[in-house]
Amino acid sequence: MLEAIRTGEATTAQELATSLSLLLPSVSRAVSTLERNGMLLKAHGKLFLPEQEVEHQALLEDGKEKALQKAAQIKESYNELRTKYHRHIDFFKLHAKYGEWDKAVMLLVRAWNIVDRNYYNLTGDWQGREKLKRSLTATVKAAGLNKVDLTALLTEMGDRTYSHDKDMTYPEIKSVLRALGLDLPLSQRERDEQETRDRSIAEALTRRREQAERSEQ
Repeated sequence: MLEAIRTGEATTAQELATSLSLLLPSVSRAVSTLERNGMLLKAHGKLFLPEQEVEHQALLEDGKEKALQKAAQIKESYNELRTKYHRHIDFFKLHAKYGEWDKAVMLLVRAWNIVDRNYYNLTGDWQGREKLKRSLTATVKAAGLNKVDLTALLTEMGDRTYSHDKDMTYPEIKSVLRALGLDLPLSQRERDEQETRDRSIAEALTRRREQAERSEQ
């Protein structure tokens, strides 16, 4: 019956209600995740993919047809994301194979953003997102990017980083590479900023300690 719901073959509201009532215990946590993050779909059926299904009451209120239309829309969005992600990964591997690391890195960042942002926003599936991140990290190591001098690579890429992808910033690229567990030393500017932050924290702690000592006196 779960498959019938997903494919639209369930024929009556009673069939849907019966099947969904069996699904609710396993769905409640995922529904709560979406509600907490303000991402629960408001229009028609409240549904998210890939493996979770609809909230019982929403389906009964809005009707089978509208709920399944919404399901189809979200499933289409999910499939588009999945296709785009795998295309990025396939081309990442291809460019990595031929040592075209500048192009490979750009594709890697796009794949990461799909997993980190789009996938989670659509599905609310935190565990699935983390699983994909681990898979992506393994793919990066298998391709040999962890053996590349990333500092030299990013310096070589320079302004070309922005030439065809205006919304992909240099700091974002570095952040993604570090999130993937790659060794990327801090630049002089980043070291200066970190030292400034550390100094500010130390000064604040000193002032707090001195203030506490004066209060005790």
